[in-house]
Amino acid sequence: LQIVLCGAAFALIGLAVGFDLAVAVIVGLSIALSSTAVVARVLAERNAPGCPIARSATAVLIAQDIAAIFLLTLAASVSAEADVVGRELGVAFALAAFCF
Repeated sequence: LQIVLCGAAFALIGLAVGFDLAVAVIVGLSIALSSTAVVARVLAERNAPGCPIARSATAVLIAQDIAAIFLLTLAASVSAEADVVGRELGVAFALAAFCF
């Protein structure tokens, strides 16, 4: 529910700025998925980065960040040609491999 509501809010902002509907939705969902830095800071302030719940939350957030990479690649390919899409997917896979 949080991802859908935040994604819709960010998509509306994208539409207001002038993005196409498809690009606005994809970018909105990507931004809604990336909150790892905020949660990591809160966990550090509470001295809880090593507790089991914090580790599980961090793992979910990292998986969401990787999904955001692919969503942004999809956004780049919405109006692109086939060779650009292939290059963007290659970059996304390289970034995902680098993260692991």
